[in-house]
Amino acid sequence: MPLTFPVTAQPQVVQVFTNSNPMGSQWSSDVMDCCKDMGVCACGTFCPLILACRVASEFGECCCLPLVGGTMLALRTGLRERHRIPVRIIGISV
Repeated sequence: MPLTFPVTAQPQVVQVFTNSNPMGSQWSSDVMDCCKDMGVCACGTFCPLILACRVASEFGECCCLPLVGGTMLALRTGLRERHRIPVRIIGISV
């Protein structure tokens, strides 16, 4: 008689993202372009958690992700990898 084991994990959905530019994306805005969209600017200034939830949702993540401690760094890293935006390990220059 063969041994049977209960299923302990369900198959997961895998999302694949491609970028047409193999060298990586460049920023489409300048450092001082933050005030071009006043709605986002105001939301980020007065309600940063709401803006974080909105960004997470727009990029296919659970909108509650920013509510869990430490996940904003993971979200930021994931977005940089998805869009192949280079970052220096030592620091970000402006």
